[in-house]
Amino acid sequence: MLKMLFEDYLSPLDKTKTFENVAFSKANKEAVDAAESYINQSNESRYYPLMIVGNSGCGKTHLSNAIANQLLETNPSAKIAIFQVEEFKILMTEVERQHLYSEFDTWLSSHDLIIFEDVHKFQEYPLLAKQIFWHINSLLHAHKKLIFTSICPPDKIKNIEDRLRSRLNWNQILKLS
Repeated sequence: MLKMLFEDYLSPLDKTKTFENVAFSKANKEAVDAAESYINQSNESRYYPLMIVGNSGCGKTHLSNAIANQLLETNPSAKIAIFQVEEFKILMTEVERQHLYSEFDTWLSSHDLIIFEDVHKFQEYPLLAKQIFWHINSLLHAHKKLIFTSICPPDKIKNIEDRLRSRLNWNQILKLS
């Protein structure tokens, strides 16, 4: 029952977005290569998150979905969670309303890869930005793979606490043009 509640807020993985059909310019080759190698990194030896930064329409979601699809190709039983910031906000409101903090943390940490799309929108939701800090910390300590997408790097996201900005700056930042 709770699993269904939480999963109602996930964005679907687009199975058509893969590295085989990625159409990035030569200027983005380094970022695409780094993204492609990310999933093969051991969770124990190197568990840094990725942040994919670029203007709207440049392929951030394609690249994050390609990484997720590659993970499923190598590990078909892998669990992936993809959140849009707005949906995550609604989910966190529901978690708070029903006092499901522990259950949500357990459910979220059961995933192998967690993707947060459009994290620059945290600047619109300062309370959500505070909440996400604790989840990011917990997931990092559990050696989970995290991907964030944004139209700007962490230093340019306004209205978030320095500690969240610091965690987002731990990311390997891939810039798309």
